[in-house]
Amino acid sequence: MNDLVKNQVSEENPTDNIIDRIWTTYKCRYNASHRLLKKNSLQFLSINVIALSILALSVLNFGTSKINIELNNQIDAMLIIFSILSLALSLTVGRSDLKLESYKFHECARQLQGLYDKIKLRKEKDPNYILSGEEEEYNRILDKYDINHMKIDWEQHIFEKPDRYNKTFLQQFFFPILYFFKTRLLYWIIIIIPIIGWIFYIASVFFPFFNSAFI
Repeated sequence: MNDLVKNQVSEENPTDNIIDRIWTTYKCRYNASHRLLKKNSLQFLSINVIALSILALSVLNFGTSKINIELNNQIDAMLIIFSILSLALSLTVGRSDLKLESYKFHECARQLQGLYDKIKLRKEKDPNYILSGEEEEYNRILDKYDINHMKIDWEQHIFEKPDRYNKTFLQQFFFPILYFFKTRLLYWIIIIIPIIGWIFYIASVFFPFFNSAFI
């Protein structure tokens, strides 16, 4: 992702170029850290919603097994769906430690921000200041954490600075929607499906005509 940053920064002079690269990179790394923390929260919420739904449906299934066979079949179908969702989500969650990744991005961004502030301070004291090892330090920080932010983190950075990157009104308007679809839609679908299932169940119990409409 560093190449993506390099292609977007100014080419005025080496010092300004490095300052811009450092600033852009640490902003993207902060965005990545926040994105992963939010993703971790949504994963946790999704797993708990599904787990509670499976538990509640299992209890209902046991209580209605000899009373209402038709309702019992519906509960069995919902249990299968929720179990599949739970398995798929568990496999996804087990592949990565989002809190650790978020921490690495945050620490990388924090150190890059410190380097950026140091260079800016020197530039304020001496407008003709020439870099002396800052680019090497920048590369050492990136190599130390060995992580790359995603394109969506860069796009969020652009969204936050529309005047700098000459973005149109339509691009600014649609980005939050695009960001939601790319980073959060899947988890909200997983959260909403059990809620819809419970609404259907309650409706079928208290409003028999609703239940018959789907038979």
